[in-house]
Amino acid sequence: MVITEPIRQAIEAAIKESGSSLSFSRSVGVSHTTVSYWVKGRTRKINATVWNNLRPLLEDYLGDSVSPSSGYHYPTSAPMRPLTLHEQASNAYHVGKQTQNVNNNAPLFRFSDLAESDPVFDSAKTLAEKKARGRAVFTSFVPPGYLAVEVDEKHSVAFPAGTEVLLGWRDTPDDGGTVLVKFQEDNRFLFARYGLKGGTVTLTPLRKGAKKLTMSKEEFHDACAWIVPVREAVRHF
Repeated sequence: MVITEPIRQAIEAAIKESGSSLSFSRSVGVSHTTVSYWVKGRTRKINATVWNNLRPLLEDYLGDSVSPSSGYHYPTSAPMRPLTLHEQASNAYHVGKQTQNVNNNAPLFRFSDLAESDPVFDSAKTLAEKKARGRAVFTSFVPPGYLAVEVDEKHSVAFPAGTEVLLGWRDTPDDGGTVLVKFQEDNRFLFARYGLKGGTVTLTPLRKGAKKLTMSKEEFHDACAWIVPVREAVRHF
């Protein structure tokens, strides 16, 4: 089965609905890397056995027909091109307009609210009950368990101050994706591009001119308090 653009977009939508690419890959019965390659266009075909597992998961996102040739239609309340993980940092925000989708918002926090938090122990729901400053509205569907952080002047080297960044709070970061990292030693936050190759982790800061960080997985584990994917960023004017 050739991965047409409608199928690729349907896969992206199904991943968002499932909450993470990792949980979606488990539903299909393939590796997380395989799903990532589908979305990025690195793999152009799906074998028949995998397609039989995948096709039922895409039915809601392929319009009136599950035929591979049928067009994929976003809900009318969602944008035609929501921000993805793989946008360049300079374009990683856009003007947000509130829609009628009841699932397009997330609890909003400041960086200081997340400084002592940990995705392993603190769910988005628990944090929202204790520390949320309000709600952040995004242009696409927001799965349960996601949260948002408002960019302030201190952290505006990657996004303009006032940008609201949607985080996959308990999601696994994707190779090549944008992430927010919190470091153990000094509670420092970093927006970066995440790379994982073999046993080496690479963080390329979104701030221009910043030095790339390369370390072993063990060194990264020791230095990193937590790492979460950036799913969308919206700047409200």
